Amino acid sequence: MNNSIKRFQNVLGVKSLIAGVYTTDDNPQRIANELRFLNSLGVGCAYIEDDTSLENPDRKPQNIQTIRSALELLANDTLNIKIGVNIMPNRQGTEHEIAFDLAKTYSLSFIVVDLVYGTHKIKRKTLDAAGNDYDLVKINAESYAQKRSENSELIVIGGFSSPYAESVFDSDSLDPLTETGRRTDAILYKALPVENKIPREGLRVYKTLSELPIVGASKITPSNIIEIADVADAFIVGSKLRDEHGKLSFSNINAIEKVLSPYRH
Repeated sequence: MNNSIKRFQNVLGVKSLIAGVYTTDDNPQRIANELRFLNSLGVGCAYIEDDTSLENPDRKPQNIQTIRSALELLANDTLNIKIGVNIMPNRQGTEHEIAFDLAKTYSLSFIVVDLVYGTHKIKRKTLDAAGNDYDLVKINAESYAQKRSENSELIVIGGFSSPYAESVFDSDSLDPLTETGRRTDAILYKALPVENKIPREGLRVYKTLSELPIVGASKITPSNIIEIADVADAFIVGSKLRDEHGKLSFSNINAIEKVLSPYRH
């Protein structure tokens, strides 16, 4: 086991379930209570995601304030769960600045950033002046490097592609996996929109090419997590932890924890 994986496991645990909690209804009390519930079940990690701001950029400030309010409600709690944030891509390529600042202010354990390298097309609801239905966004590498150096103890889980953006690589682009590895502590691997689960072979390729921990995310369910449990180092699960009413489900959480438990020893 290399030092990168050891450090990741020391902070976030072995074969960790990272539960997703969302700002959908702008209700910080509900978010705080969900994190308390996850903690009571012994879930090791969870993040808060500003999930509605991608389609509605104007909601970003409200979502971030909701996250702040939720974290402030937890300020006097004694929790074992490791808490982080996942800030969705924005039109300025600066979502990492928001994530790093929240982590520093509230002493968070980790952040998740979909895009830490490259240039990407993010869909627009309306055409711009040139008739484009997307914004071309380049990640600000200098800003990212500065923020990361100021938060060196923080675990950064990041990627170079996203279901929410089309990545643009040209002849001048460096190898995206290598460059992402230089900018993060763990590589984020998300299922594509056309996939109904994370492909095992895709994860295996990442594990072969990078010494960093690999975090699987998107479309992970209690029934399909067994297919990748031995390959990925951690697993981000959001909607599949919930019941048909959108509430966190003990049975769904327990089903995933049961699959992961044998791999933690």
